[in-house]
Amino acid sequence: LQGKNLVAQRNSESAERALTYFEQAIQLDQNFAKAYAGMGTAYHSIGLRVPDRHTSEVKAKEAIKKALELDSNCADAYAARGVIGFSYEWDFTSGEKDLITAIQLEPNNDNAHWGYALLSAYSGQFAKATTEIETALLIAPGTAMYERDRGRVLYFSRRYAEATAQLKRAIELKQDLQSSWSWLFRSQEMEGDYAGAYDSFVKLATLTKNDALESYQRAYANEGWVGVRKRSIQLAQLNSNPTVYYDLATQFVTVGDKEQAFEYLNKAVDRRSWEVCFLRFDPRLDPLRSDPRFDELVKRIGYR
Repeated sequence: LQGKNLVAQRNSESAERALTYFEQAIQLDQNFAKAYAGMGTAYHSIGLRVPDRHTSEVKAKEAIKKALELDSNCADAYAARGVIGFSYEWDFTSGEKDLITAIQLEPNNDNAHWGYALLSAYSGQFAKATTEIETALLIAPGTAMYERDRGRVLYFSRRYAEATAQLKRAIELKQDLQSSWSWLFRSQEMEGDYAGAYDSFVKLATLTKNDALESYQRAYANEGWVGVRKRSIQLAQLNSNPTVYYDLATQFVTVGDKEQAFEYLNKAVDRRSWEVCFLRFDPRLDPLRSDPRFDELVKRIGYR
C-alpha cells in the first residue's frame, strides 16, 4: 500500500521509493503477485520521465509477466499491462482488452478505470473517458491525479472553460501537483486567456524553482504571452533531454514554426514518447493536420 501510494504521486523520485517497498513485500512473500504488478507500474512511471524509456519499460513488462505467472487473475497486472500497451507499444486494441479484463476481475480497481479513461480520451471516445474517470473518482474520491485527468479529458474534448475549472479544483486538492498547473495554463491558453495562462505558468515556474523565471517575466513584459512561448522554446532547445520533444513540438506550433514542429514530433515518435498518444486529438496540433506529413506521423504510430 505504501508503494502504491507513492506510485500514485506520478514522479520519478516517488516511483523509485515505491520500488523499495514492493521489493520488501516480495521478500516477505515471493509469491505476492500484486507486489510484482506494483513494480511494473513503478518502472513504467519512471520510464515516462527518463531519457532511456526502453530500459524501464522492459523491466516493467518483466515484473508484470511475473505477476501474471503467479496469479492469472491479478487485476493490477492487467491494468499495468494495458497502460503500457497503449502508451508505449501503441497497441490500443490489446491495451483496451487488458484494461477491460482488469475491470471485470476487480470492478473497484480505480487504477484500471483511470487507465481506461486515458485510453478512451486518446482514442477520441470522450463520453466513455468521462464515465471512466468519474468512476475512478467515485472509487477513490479526492485523488488529485484523477481530478487532474478529468480536466485533461475535458481539455481534449475542447471544453476549455470546464477544463480550466476542473484543473483549478485539482490544484485546490494538491497545490504542488505540477502537472495540474501545466495543464491549467494550456487550457487557459486555448481559451484565449493569455493573462491567466501567464499567471499559471509563473506559479508553475515558482513551484519548480525554475531559474529562468526572471527571463520569462522580461519576455512577457516585452512581447506578452508569445514572448514567453519564444523564451520557453529557446531554453528547451538547450535541454538535450528527449522527454521534452513532444512539448517542444507543440510550442513551435504556437509560434507558427511548422518545420521545427514536425522535426520534434518525429523525434518524439522515435523515442516512443508517451505524449504521442495525444497526437490524433491534441488541439495544439490542429494547424498541422492538413499537412501530409501529419498523416505520415499517424501511420508511423499505427493508429487503427
